[in-house]
Amino acid sequence: IDKWLPTALPSANVRSIVKDKNGHLWLGVWGGRVLKAEGREHIIQQPRLSEYVNPFVSCLLVDSKNKLWIGTIDGITVYDLNTEIIKSIRSIDGLSDNDITCIFEDSKGKIWVGTKQKGITTIEGNKYTVLSKDQGLTYSNITSIAEDKNGKIWIGTEGGGAFVYENSKFNKYKVSDGLLSDFVTLVTVDEKNNVWFGTNKGLSKYDQTKKQFFSYQKNDGFTGIETKPKAVYTDAQKNIWFGTVNGVFKYSPSLDNDVTPEPALHI
Repeated sequence: IDKWLPTALPSANVRSIVKDKNGHLWLGVWGGRVLKAEGREHIIQQPRLSEYVNPFVSCLLVDSKNKLWIGTIDGITVYDLNTEIIKSIRSIDGLSDNDITCIFEDSKGKIWVGTKQKGITTIEGNKYTVLSKDQGLTYSNITSIAEDKNGKIWIGTEGGGAFVYENSKFNKYKVSDGLLSDFVTLVTVDEKNNVWFGTNKGLSKYDQTKKQFFSYQKNDGFTGIETKPKAVYTDAQKNIWFGTVNGVFKYSPSLDNDVTPEPALHI
């Protein structure tokens, strides 16, 4: 493990890391805007972006068109890495709110923007659609967005449980339905189309075939307990890595089976 010391960064609080189609890494830094990394020794400031981007970056996305979406506490900046055109998007343009928490692109190219207080905005070209209570999204503090293999969109919230968007409406899952906690920090989907929810109390897995939740806490070997926002990664072998307040845990689907519901978790 090679550590990039804080001296190489304007702040040690890195909130997001993404790779563009040219193989470059982009770092979203809380209090330090956006940096381009070309190896350990080449952390490159982006003076042009600094004119547009609020210093407090919460999330990044490189979309299918190689555009870098930068979410901050004051809206979104979109940087086209092919043409170097920069565009700002804020509530005056159609966002439900400027305090951005997550940005996700679905399989159809639609952009989903989660906010701190006012639900979700979807973006298709120049069309902005706000999704909120009218569509069944009854909790507005969004933390994470993912898509399953059937095209359903799964959403985590900070205190309101999880939601799934299907056929233009939301359905809700809370503790009373089997979710481990209503404070969901991350959502991801595995190779078997199970939906994983990282929470402040451990992991919940929703088996869509059985329509059943399975929860994993300290007694089940998941000693990380509280997962960190957006700290999840699926590698080339389809293992899922979860970042927690107590280290990193790996779920290996190849070691899982239908006889025992518990997945294989490794520190």
